[in-house]
Amino acid sequence: MSIYSVLQQAIAALKPCLIAKPGEPTRKICPYRLGKSSEGDENVLYYQYEGYTSRSGGLQPDGSSAN
Repeated sequence: MSIYSVLQQAIAALKPCLIAKPGEPTRKICPYRLGKSSEGDENVLYYQYEGYTSRSGGLQPDGSSAN
């Protein structure tokens, strides 16, 4: 089963997922939209609620609009 299919099922079932890029710690996300870029690459839009982030400052406290 492809990653795209797993995310598609998670969106349909409203289930959160664990994801990680090679060499990075895990992230907890809620995926909500799948699509393709103008170059044809598959993309996912998601809300990250816990785990690793490469942004300076990291995730803000629960309920923050900065998240």
